[in-house]
Amino acid sequence: MLIELGHDVIEAGSAGEALSAMKAEPVQVLITDLGLPDMNGGELSRHARA
Repeated sequence: MLIELGHDVIEAGSAGEALSAMKAEPVQVLITDLGLPDMNGGELSRHARA
């Protein structure tokens, strides 16, 4: 849905992958699952803001 609205989307299978992707390409919005394999979505959000 976001792609169809013209947004760029980056998918990751884990929080670690997401953090690596966000270092390579900063994002404006983060949509995450609360139950990720390596940390929860709240922790990922805190790391992303740091």
